[in-house]
Amino acid sequence: MATGLRTITSRRPAPDAFAKAVGAIAVLAERPGAERFDLNRANAPVSARLAGAARYVEPLSAPAVEWRTVAVAFGERMGTLDGGVRAAPGPIETTPRDERGVGRRGSWAG
Repeated sequence: MATGLRTITSRRPAPDAFAKAVGAIAVLAERPGAERFDLNRANAPVSARLAGAARYVEPLSAPAVEWRTVAVAFGERMGTLDGGVRAAPGPIETTPRDERGVGRRGSWAG
């Protein structure tokens, strides 16, 4: 189990990597609002509106890739953690009841 915990903590990305990616996406999401509003108000052709959308989407690719990288790393760590949590009861269940301290005052098992 200790090995699993070391594995989980050693491969983690910077603690704020997820927050940075989300923050970058949020900042970029605010930018095109005025442009889209102006294009809609001016009844601009669809081609102009699509060009505006393309200008909006392109800068999102870098933080989106970072967000995905962080999410994948998180998912991998959770798989390791899940395995550890599922394996933890094994030694308890295979230890004879009288050796586990079941029913003794102050014991963790009962």
